[in-house]
Amino acid sequence: MMYRLYDFIKSRHEMTSALKHYSYLMSDGVYVFDDTLTYLKKLGDSPALFLQKKMRKNFLKKMARKILRHTVFVKKINIQENEEKRFLGNILMPVRITGNESDVMVINQDTNQILSIYHSKERYEKCLHSYHFFLPFFSIPKIFGVNENLSFIISELIRFKGKHQWKKADYMNVLDSIYQQYFSYLLYVKNRGDYKTISVQQLYDTNNLAPEFKNIFWEIDPLLRETPFPILKVHGDLWTGNILYGENREVYVIDWEYCHSNLFFYDILSMMWIDYYVENNSFYFDKFINSELDSYFISIFQLFDLSFLQEKRFDYFQIFFLFFVSARNQELDEPYKKSILLTYKKLLKRASHLKQNPLTPNKAKFQKQ
Repeated sequence: MMYRLYDFIKSRHEMTSALKHYSYLMSDGVYVFDDTLTYLKKLGDSPALFLQKKMRKNFLKKMARKILRHTVFVKKINIQENEEKRFLGNILMPVRITGNESDVMVINQDTNQILSIYHSKERYEKCLHSYHFFLPFFSIPKIFGVNENLSFIISELIRFKGKHQWKKADYMNVLDSIYQQYFSYLLYVKNRGDYKTISVQQLYDTNNLAPEFKNIFWEIDPLLRETPFPILKVHGDLWTGNILYGENREVYVIDWEYCHSNLFFYDILSMMWIDYYVENNSFYFDKFINSELDSYFISIFQLFDLSFLQEKRFDYFQIFFLFFVSARNQELDEPYKKSILLTYKKLLKRASHLKQNPLTPNKAKFQKQ
């Protein structure tokens, strides 16, 4: 608990350093943290409510941030530069924190633009490539300009509905839109024949699985272990945190930096997994186990001349999970391994419970544990 608090305080001090470092991108004025310590904003400007985080049912975390905001981070930061301004942003926040580095996002609410600053050229180039590759199939915020030397990308600011405001209908609208976008993409890939196949048995034989996860392989139905599944380019980190539910009800997909080749159903199951892992939100997972999402899977499996075995739903999730840990293998330090294995076991237990006590659609609740 204490090391998390330390890391959080450290990250917020780094935000203030980033604000000073990128002062030439910010409009002149006095800057302060928002009430949830999510971003730094220009004093006097309207709060960016769509960026704020709501501490659901976590009184201690909410109080801790409130105390920190009014003690440690009460200081105002004055940005007053004589040099020519390049962007005139009025909000700064870190995104995609990796190790000791993070990308930075500068927002200009007046022009509805976002300037993304990538800490590596590789991430910058991957983002651009993914944008152009997936744009014909997915709703992605428009790119207005780039600076290759500085790894800057200026894109459209989407005004979106914060997840703390989502209702069950919103979650289903988002999933349905994602499915429709994915179906058009998968149809394109199938017609071009632009994919390969791999079985989970072949994945197991590559020895790219950490020993902690190998036992899961033997829990999967033997027939499905040998089944070759299409692999193709996927988002790689799809969950509701990388989806913007626009005020116009359009669903946008962002943050394509994890794009890589993986299972054709990887991203749909990723939404269930990461939502639960990050936010303890079992809504999509419960719907999946309760057979309410079968039509999605039946359709995309039929695209590739495969049958979706409805009685083997959790086996498909296990297959996804092994491909997930294989894709993230380089990130898997011991604490991360223990954390995701513990979460997997919780979902295994939850799936078993739901099979014995299925939720009826009209009584299903928005599960937040």
